[in-house]
Amino acid sequence: MKTAERFSGIEISEIRKMNALANAETINLGIGQLPDLLPECVREAGSKAFSGGVARYTANIGDIDLRKAVIKEFNRENGLDYSCENVVITNGSQGAIWNIFAAFLNAGDKVLLPNICFSAYETIVKIHGGSVIFYKLTADFQIDIADFEACLKANPDVKFTLINSPSNPCGSVVSADCVKKFCEIANKYDNLCVISDEVYNKLYFGEIPLSPARFARNFIAVNAISKRCAATGMRVGWAISEESTIKPLVVANQYTSSCANSISQLAAVQAFGEEAENFCAKVRKDLAKNAEIVYNSLSQIPEISVVLPQGAFYCMPNISHFGTSRELALKLFNECNILTIPGIAFGADGDKFIRISFAVESEILEIVTERIKEFFRKNI
Repeated sequence: MKTAERFSGIEISEIRKMNALANAETINLGIGQLPDLLPECVREAGSKAFSGGVARYTANIGDIDLRKAVIKEFNRENGLDYSCENVVITNGSQGAIWNIFAAFLNAGDKVLLPNICFSAYETIVKIHGGSVIFYKLTADFQIDIADFEACLKANPDVKFTLINSPSNPCGSVVSADCVKKFCEIANKYDNLCVISDEVYNKLYFGEIPLSPARFARNFIAVNAISKRCAATGMRVGWAISEESTIKPLVVANQYTSSCANSISQLAAVQAFGEEAENFCAKVRKDLAKNAEIVYNSLSQIPEISVVLPQGAFYCMPNISHFGTSRELALKLFNECNILTIPGIAFGADGDKFIRISFAVESEILEIVTERIKEFFRKNI
């Protein structure tokens, strides 16, 4: 059967294609998840719900206790005063983004994305009939404010723009000054909505990520427990915005998944307590150490330039001296059985880079980075 025109050319992502190459002996630096076990409090809550037979639908908007927990944290961190009616629980953060474009994007509507960015953004826009424009990043993976402003001046009818901090794949945290300037420019366009993907906002090593919700006139903040709690498989995310924006997202939620997994929702309530915060603090400490390991190791290779990661768990070294990102990633895999992700997966500007996930045990990472250094030295 022939696929719909809007689905033409849509394939499994480069990220998934690369990960499909892995075997039992592969050292996988390509997967976007923590190696840690779920916090015990989350596990216990999920086990209790499951053993108690709590496996019914929740409201389409999500479990009330989880929405209360989400909005309490969001208000505290951003100095805002939203209610649980400003939150919809979704099938992961990607489910939230899908619902946004399903509910609000008309055919031909323009979406302004960062180049480099998570590949699913562009794909979901295209599936829903939208068109994508890209704004540039600076050499240290901050927003190129001048280019962002120029893109909007040339395309004043852009409907959505997106900011992702900490960034997948760049490992950068957008500075507070940059976030403010970004929002000041966006606020000049009455019909422009800022989508803020904050799924890594608990994983930072320096400056605390600042949400555009503090400054943007029109915003939708997207988040999940996936990264903060090593819970990628639980599929619990959310979107926060004005109630008039949330209502269509609840409708979209009904017709995509009815509701997020009810047991996962009940377990996720515990992701906002003290035990889970202690878990996050330990993860941040471990990741900060790993970021230094990767950065210090790659910095010793003259032909590679690298930016010290500030958040998430990714490093994006510039490997353009050695060839294209796909060529280099495949060569590294074939010769060393080390899996990384070609930067081309994240946009045209990403082809100078490979993405390395350092969400592995530090002892393993030290061994792997030495192998990577030796690989590059042999290929100079």
